[in-house]
Amino acid sequence: MKLQTQAIPANNTLTIATKSVEQLTLELELERSRTSALQNELKKSNEEMELKNKDMISGFSYASRIVDAMLPGTKALQEIVADSFIIHQPKDLIGGDFYFFTAVEDGYVIASADCTGHGVPGALISMIGYHLLKDIVVTQK
Repeated sequence: MKLQTQAIPANNTLTIATKSVEQLTLELELERSRTSALQNELKKSNEEMELKNKDMISGFSYASRIVDAMLPGTKALQEIVADSFIIHQPKDLIGGDFYFFTAVEDGYVIASADCTGHGVPGALISMIGYHLLKDIVVTQK
C-alpha cells in the first residue's frame, strides 16, 4: 500500500510538469508567430523604403540632367578662352552651384556662383540665378 501512495504524488508532479511544458510550448509558439509577423512587417517596410529611395534617386538624377543641360559645356568656354576648363562637382547628386560665361561687346563675362542650399532647393535657386544673370548680361546688356 505504501508503494501505491508514493505513485500518486509522482503522477501528480508529472502531470503538473507536463502541463507546464505544454503551456511553455504554447507561449513559445505564440512568440514565434508574433516574431514572424514582425519580421514580415519589417520586410514590407524595408521594401517600401527601398522603392521610395529609388524613386527619389531617380528624381534627383533627372533634376541633375536638367541642370547639366542648362549649363554650357567646356567647348563653349574654350571658344571664348582657349586654355580653359570647367570643374563642376556638386556636393550631392545635384547642388546649388553654377557657372556662367558669355562673350559681350568689349570682352567676356565669366561667373562662378555658389547658391545657398544643396539638392533640389539648391538646384532650383541655381537655375533661377543662372537665368537672371543671363537675362541681365545678354538681354538687358
